[in-house]
Amino acid sequence: MSQIASYQICSSKNLIQVRITGTWTISIDLAYLSELSETMSKARNTPWAMVVDMRGFLLPEELLDSEKKITANIDLDRRNQLAECWIVDHIEQSENLEGFITGSGVPLKKVFTEQEASQWLASFGVHVQAL
Repeated sequence: MSQIASYQICSSKNLIQVRITGTWTISIDLAYLSELSETMSKARNTPWAMVVDMRGFLLPEELLDSEKKITANIDLDRRNQLAECWIVDHIEQSENLEGFITGSGVPLKKVFTEQEASQWLASFGVHVQAL
């Protein structure tokens, strides 16, 4: 049985913290990307970073085909974004989404713990609060 998809987006100072979990759907993707875009637009005037805790997140294969594209065509404004860190269950998790970050030139790192995320983002001068 799959877990219902959910997300939380919080921002403070120079960090956007995101938690996504459950089995993703097109409707949750649209809501998430809309809220994320709004949050990013508020942060873009100063250098900022993002950490996404995606442990427990599942993107079903059937939603990745060209007719049911899961990732909506929303252009996220990554102006002044220093880095992005994903906390994952396994290194291959969400590798099909990496192009959205790497294509923007923003450094991306996958880690397994909040401590690893905090340490890596600290190298960009970003302090991570508890997720």
